[in-house]
Amino acid sequence: HEQAPPNAGLEVLNPKIAAVVEGFPVAFPQKLASLRPSSHKRDNDDYPLVAGVSSFGYAGTIAHALLCQAPIELRRPPPSSPPLSPPSPPLSSSPPPSSSPSLPLLSPPLPPTPSPTLMD
Repeated sequence: HEQAPPNAGLEVLNPKIAAVVEGFPVAFPQKLASLRPSSHKRDNDDYPLVAGVSSFGYAGTIAHALLCQAPIELRRPPPSSPPLSPPSPPLSSSPPPSSSPSLPLLSPPLPPTPSPTLMD
């Protein structure tokens, strides 16, 4: 879709960060934004799409990734039709599974399996 989601909770960019990236083609979207600058045509291969992604975990794990569009010779054409089947509806383990009206539609019941013994 060539769009970048907004940065969660970003209202005002820190002036120190703004000063560091000044003059560089860097954006911190506050709303859904196009990854392709308006001055570039959609299929212009001289300008591959590039995006940076950062994740800040609650336990202190931090990860950064730089993603770049594949070279033209490795790109696959977009699908010509939608997937053959719709995605599976989410199921929750909170209520008993029998209370989910979509459960019988997903698959037939599994056959019962014998309980393992200590020797297994």
